[in-house]
Amino acid sequence: MTHRSNGKLEPVKGETVELRLPSSDVWYQESTVTDEKGGYEFQVCPPPPEPSLTRDPPFKPQWQVVLAGRMVPVEVRAGEAVKPVDFEIGAALTPP
Repeated sequence: MTHRSNGKLEPVKGETVELRLPSSDVWYQESTVTDEKGGYEFQVCPPPPEPSLTRDPPFKPQWQVVLAGRMVPVEVRAGEAVKPVDFEIGAALTPP
């Protein structure tokens, strides 16, 4: 994760990043903190199939990575590498 400072991209250190898997019955959530390089890591597997077949349309669980209120869906498939999720954080100054 990076932020722009004086026109340069710099790592965002010590920020909480959440991994979650919404579901109609059990909601999974985990968090970690970015390292000195702005990196973070989670261990995931493909989401389990949703047991409820009565929903129309059927609910399909999907992993999400969340930072500072921004959510990015992540596709996880068995036997495939997960594409890294990177956030670029911007800031705006408002007058007092």
